[in-house]
Amino acid sequence: MPVTYDEKFWPVVHVVMPATLSDAELDAHHKRLADYMNRGGLMSFVVDSRLMEPLSPDARRRTAEFIKTNEELAKNSVVAVALVHSSIVQTHILTAILWIVKPPVLIKVFSDVKQAEIWAREKMLGRTV
Repeated sequence: MPVTYDEKFWPVVHVVMPATLSDAELDAHHKRLADYMNRGGLMSFVVDSRLMEPLSPDARRRTAEFIKTNEELAKNSVVAVALVHSSIVQTHILTAILWIVKPPVLIKVFSDVKQAEIWAREKMLGRTV
């Protein structure tokens, strides 16, 4: 199953991560996120990674590099990222990535998709370009 992107709640984009990602799929995912950020305007993401296996050390490094490279773009376009995890391991992996690079946007971890959606929408309230 590939990464899926749902824009029906724009400017909140729902992303569902598959169980595993190849290097090419991770690169394509990073490109898609950058494309969203380059659209202009403010947005938030709800990323459901409950099915996802932990990223490899190389994938964690590449994700941290993506965050660093796109820091200014994210600051200017992303209000918040709601991450939905099903295990403490996923949260520890996120913590490891965030030790490498400080997040340029507000990030919060949830165990429930609905709560993540509500939070992401709330963060969009009152925000304009």
